[in-house]
Amino acid sequence: MVGCTKGSEKSIKEEALVNEQGGDYQKALKNYQELIQRTKNNQLVVDYAKAAGQIALVKAKDFAQAIGFFRLVVLKSSKQEERVEAQKNLANIYFSYLPIPDYEKAINEFSKLLSLSLSEEEKFEMRLSLAKSYYRLNNFFQAQTEIDTLLESLKDKNKKYELKKLKADIYLSAKELDKAVETYQDLLVAFPQEAKKDDMALSLAVCYEDQGNYSKSIEVLEGMKKAYSHPEFIELRIKRLRDRRAQQPGSHGLKK
Repeated sequence: MVGCTKGSEKSIKEEALVNEQGGDYQKALKNYQELIQRTKNNQLVVDYAKAAGQIALVKAKDFAQAIGFFRLVVLKSSKQEERVEAQKNLANIYFSYLPIPDYEKAINEFSKLLSLSLSEEEKFEMRLSLAKSYYRLNNFFQAQTEIDTLLESLKDKNKKYELKKLKADIYLSAKELDKAVETYQDLLVAFPQEAKKDDMALSLAVCYEDQGNYSKSIEVLEGMKKAYSHPEFIELRIKRLRDRRAQQPGSHGLKK
């Protein structure tokens, strides 16, 4: 009986490999489900779940099954590195793999990761993803809190730029326009190349426009027009702003 069982497991593993190589991923996943149910060995369960999780995530794009397999790894593995990797996969599925991201669940999974043993680089990435998740849920206060936590001891210039840009975008979305203007201006001075690549001046112009300061918005747009890849787009925005400015009370003499 033991020999038959072992032979059966071996044949199922071989069948899973054939199905995976042949592109029949759902059959391969069923094979792994059967292997998981048959074995009493925890490490084998983890090995099967890891393999199946990767097939479900990368090849089958079956995120519901991937989540189930990775949760099994977190539950059953005795190895810290395996649990961390599976937890990362869970967080990233909710954050970026799903057709419609589930940011609330992503926050929950990223928060679990931060309680585990991670490198400083990994902690940075997790907190950044947390900040982005809060931002996309319009929880601007918590998003800013996560960014401020990261900025406290950060020395990497590129990472500082990424964080401050996100903070400026949050200020703009939250309609804290004075803070947004100040942050965009600081970025344009401190990171001119990166800011130019990301059209930071255009964001600054939007801030001024939202403030009703059309003249300042036009001034910013005029300054970036020559170097912009589609100057006709900028010219149209300038024309629209001039029209809006001309309609303001007491605007006589401002038309150009």
